[in-house]
Amino acid sequence: MVRSFTAQERATAASLRVSWILAKKKRPFTDSETVKDCMLAVVDEVINDDKIKTSVASAIKNVPLSDTSNIRRVEILAADVYETLLGDLMKADTMSIAVDESTDKTDTAQLCIYVRFFDSKCFREELLCLLPLEGHTTGDIVFGKISAFFKDNGLDMMRVCMLVTDGAPSMTGKVNGLAARWSAVAPQLISLHCIVHQAVLCAKLSGALKTTMDNVMATINFIRSTSSLQHRLFRMLLSEMSAEHHDLLLHNDVRRLSKGKALERFCGLREEIITFLRSSKQKKAETHLSRILDDNFMADACFLSDIFKHLNDLNLALQGRDKTVIDLVEQMRAFPVKLDLFATDLSTGRMLHFPTLRCAIIFRETHGRT
Repeated sequence: MVRSFTAQERATAASLRVSWILAKKKRPFTDSETVKDCMLAVVDEVINDDKIKTSVASAIKNVPLSDTSNIRRVEILAADVYETLLGDLMKADTMSIAVDESTDKTDTAQLCIYVRFFDSKCFREELLCLLPLEGHTTGDIVFGKISAFFKDNGLDMMRVCMLVTDGAPSMTGKVNGLAARWSAVAPQLISLHCIVHQAVLCAKLSGALKTTMDNVMATINFIRSTSSLQHRLFRMLLSEMSAEHHDLLLHNDVRRLSKGKALERFCGLREEIITFLRSSKQKKAETHLSRILDDNFMADACFLSDIFKHLNDLNLALQGRDKTVIDLVEQMRAFPVKLDLFATDLSTGRMLHFPTLRCAIIFRETHGRT
């Protein structure tokens, strides 16, 4: 016997579906009210029969889509998804864990724990939890937080076969690091240093190239951060000169791909930056102008822009869902071969893989400098 749903039950189901869609799109809770207004407007325009229009509009109005209702619906959906995930993990024979620690805007350390497991049909990768660390972030404290979470949710730490972390002492310390503490509980545990993190560490600058990067960022900060007026004037200049880009980009160490993008934008706006610095009456502008007019400095900056483009491509290739350690190792082993190709490209002067550097050389030649 098929049970018929009441109008209230259908309205609740519709509310849940709208909340689910908005949550997947990462929209604010208040957008649910806007969705309701949009549905009513559509009904008013596309339905000609007044009786049907009134009936449909009445049904939509009965759907609870206020911001508070949306919050409750999302909480219900999140709890259901979480319970399902925990249930699937309890059935899994083994699982892999990735742990990453980062600090939010309130300076609170947040411990992100990702899990990968086989659910009898396919491999799944999920965000397991986000654990705040209010005080110190030593290996003992991190392990205590994770073990308490596992115990509270009925999960067995012995089932974890692999642990992936960054290279911080709190994670990899031989005695009190997270990996060491976990290995004492699960001797079969394999601990790995995150391959993506290793690639980022290898790409850290030093020596003259680090100085070049610091000077580039100093010029960008001078234009963007000295005053809001100066920043507005620079953007107006870009608009008047019909520049390819509308602004410079700031670099953030946390966002690992931003360094290359900031360099690319800086090199692409070289002529506009020169024009702006020449018109500036500030004394510091002369220092920045002398740098950007230095062909050797710009050659280093353009080289960095190109090489970071290749490093960013590698970084993106290492990320994403359903990547195994085999996929990552293949990418890492292929990159030194690319570096040999890049070295040959530079030594021959063709610079097919360094378009920004090639443009800088053309700029130097067209402006009569050798």
